[in-house]
Amino acid sequence: MSREVIADSIETVVAAQGFDGFVTIGGCDKNMPGCAIAMARLDRPSVFVYGGTIQPGKERRDVVSVFEAVGQHAAGKLSDIELKEIEATAIPGPGSCGGMYTANTMASSIEAMGLSLPNSSAQEAVSPNKLADARAAGAAVAHLVQRGIKPSDILSREAFENAITITIALEGSTNAVLHLLAIAHAAGIPLSLEDFTATKARREDRACARCSPPPAPSMAGAYLIRWPSSPTDASPGAPMVS
Repeated sequence: MSREVIADSIETVVAAQGFDGFVTIGGCDKNMPGCAIAMARLDRPSVFVYGGTIQPGKERRDVVSVFEAVGQHAAGKLSDIELKEIEATAIPGPGSCGGMYTANTMASSIEAMGLSLPNSSAQEAVSPNKLADARAAGAAVAHLVQRGIKPSDILSREAFENAITITIALEGSTNAVLHLLAIAHAAGIPLSLEDFTATKARREDRACARCSPPPAPSMAGAYLIRWPSSPTDASPGAPMVS
């Protein structure tokens, strides 16, 4: 329900104000697909900006580390002091949860679909790269308006297959299935649950990275991904995985 309210709200404001183009900003489970749904429905030049992932905590802790610590504390396996130390160091600042949960999964899939700028899904929320991404998004929208390029020109069947592929490759959240089906519906692209299995089989997709749970690398580490054989000027992060 919250996803639909967010999509409706964006659609209402953009349509009421008569915007030629717009930038959507999201950073958590429901607002990100809500942004993408609104972009597809409005079909006006637009770019999605991901708020960015959180930096890893001490000893690569993240929000799940806190959940596990609370359970261990309840079982008498962790002292009050130890629990407090984990709670105080697992979440060091702003940003979406660092593992490959719904937010980072949708950031990656939205980038793979072409609705956000290349390499934007793995940037830390507090990094200079994310600030540059936000500025570049505005310039990109101006360019899209001038060229008349709309989401319907980008959101093809292949674009959704790219999103499915990167979700599988990064062992992303299964919530991506729910959200990608909804985005495809808004875009008028036929997509079903069976297409996820078919895409995996056809492309022989397999996991090539693991960003959760701890002590696996955080999403912020995906920004540094490069294959040994890749060109030195190739974009790291999600584009490299794709």
